[in-house]
Amino acid sequence: MVAPRSEAYRPGDGGARMVARHTGTKPLYGPSARATDRREMRMTMDNESPAVTAFLRDLHHPFQEVIGSLRSEILALDPGITEQIKWKAPSFGVAGTDRVTFRLRPTDRLEIVLHRGAKVRDDVADFRFDDDSGLVHWVTPDRGTVSFASADDAERKRGAFLRLVDRWLRV
Repeated sequence: MVAPRSEAYRPGDGGARMVARHTGTKPLYGPSARATDRREMRMTMDNESPAVTAFLRDLHHPFQEVIGSLRSEILALDPGITEQIKWKAPSFGVAGTDRVTFRLRPTDRLEIVLHRGAKVRDDVADFRFDDDSGLVHWVTPDRGTVSFASADDAERKRGAFLRLVDRWLRV
């Protein structure tokens, strides 16, 4: 795996040990991370979409800072992750298939949809994914949602959520 520009990444750690070019070994999320660290990381991502950047710049949402942080951290999981706007929200995918999409309405919480593309697949009955985090509310065997009730809730669950997304993007 090629590390994005001047940052190192260790596969499988959900981005927790990403080495920022200016801080040495400081994690870029969690209680000790500064918002400026996240912004600097986001500016260096090669897989960032200008359309999503523009969309988020114009977005007015109570979870706007959380959305921006999670976007950066999801993109940092792997340089092969792509993003676009789907369902009027940022969506992340691999190999041309969207897999993780923000749901921005209603605005009293932030929801993220885990899915395997827009259409129901033929293998849905045989699909299994073990959610060891307990964060996912499964709607179907291959479609679920993760909800954050507040920015503090998102911060508490951030590590488990990023590990979940990292695993989900690999199935």
